[in-house]
Amino acid sequence: MRWPASPFTATEEGGTKLGPRDRGTTWIPSAEQRKQGGQITEGYRNHRIMPGDGYYVAV
Repeated sequence: MRWPASPFTATEEGGTKLGPRDRGTTWIPSAEQRKQGGQITEGYRNHRIMPGDGYYVAV
């Protein structure tokens, strides 16, 4: 089990605008984490998001 990859945790800010009590976290199977990480990386590539670029995550 590993912490999930997400657009929030991949940011320089780390998705910490909300306090810990208002953020949900959980462990996920390693295979799922690798799959999510690949999807996030592909999204960055497809949208030409480079390190240091600003972007929004709509939930």
